[in-house]
Amino acid sequence: MSKTIRRLCAKCPNGKAVAACNGCHQMFCLNHFTEHRDELSKLMDNISQDHDVLQGDVHQENLEHHFLTRIDNWEEESIKKIQTAAQTARTKLQQIFTRKKDEIKPLLETLTNELQYSRDSDDYTESDIRKWTEQLKTLRNTLDDWSTVDLVDDNQAESIIHLIKISDQQDPSSISTVRSSEPLGQIFEEPSNLDEKFDRIDSEADLSEENIVATCHSKPIFANRFIYGVNRYSSGKHSIRFSIERKGVAPLFFGIITASKKYDQSYFNPNNSSVHGWYNLESFVIGGRCQRYKEENILLTHDELILIVDCDDQHIFIQHRRTKRLFQIYVKLDACPFPWKVLVGLSNYNDCIRIID
Repeated sequence: MSKTIRRLCAKCPNGKAVAACNGCHQMFCLNHFTEHRDELSKLMDNISQDHDVLQGDVHQENLEHHFLTRIDNWEEESIKKIQTAAQTARTKLQQIFTRKKDEIKPLLETLTNELQYSRDSDDYTESDIRKWTEQLKTLRNTLDDWSTVDLVDDNQAESIIHLIKISDQQDPSSISTVRSSEPLGQIFEEPSNLDEKFDRIDSEADLSEENIVATCHSKPIFANRFIYGVNRYSSGKHSIRFSIERKGVAPLFFGIITASKKYDQSYFNPNNSSVHGWYNLESFVIGGRCQRYKEENILLTHDELILIVDCDDQHIFIQHRRTKRLFQIYVKLDACPFPWKVLVGLSNYNDCIRIID
């Protein structure tokens, strides 16, 4: 006699299975079969709800809202970038114009003093008038010359928006000019001190005491009296100490020039492109172009200076003993080729500079 096989419920092993699910292929007792169907019904309800939500979203017009928000944010950020770039360009342009004025002001002031002096003393000739006319023309051309400035597309900006910027070929920031206020004696370790003297000169200044003292003995004129050193510098580090024996109001100059060149008294002359140095520590000169510092460090009578010529690193430094300040300029060899020579400029009647051993 065959034996009947009893099937058990998948939920309660002791319960007798009376119904099968064709989906999961499991057997259930009557109670659990009803419970199983209820669970399937809830799943169906969830699917229907998701379906209705999706169908509603498909028919809505703001489906792209997320991307529109991103686009709006991009637009807002881009406008801010453009506004920032525009303001930066305006500021840079104003700085260039201010620099032009600062470059011309001391020259114009010197010319003003000369004209006043000559008029008051009734001491001028046709050649003086021609010289002053040419100098005024040069200053006017410098003020009106914007050929080095241009409005360019800044295609290096890291954005699909190409911002604009002001490009200035004479921008001193591209020449790596920096200043330092480190105490004396902590920059160099005993650079060589060659036996420097002033060279014979063709300007209105006198040399004395075996050419270590230079004195200006002429009335104020528009141009400085530039004096050269006898030594030539192409390698190593060298220091030259100066003492200001006497000084007037107009600034003194300390720096270098390519040894094969002579300073041309016509300002902004291309022959002066190798000139690097400082006027009174108020302004620095790079490639013959003068730029003013924001702060003033005016030289006084009896001040001592050390001009340090570092050929190896292509720098010149000047240490101001009284204020314990150090200034430096990076010298590009294409602008100022070796060898270099010392260049000192006197500006006032009775200015006197001494080289200290």
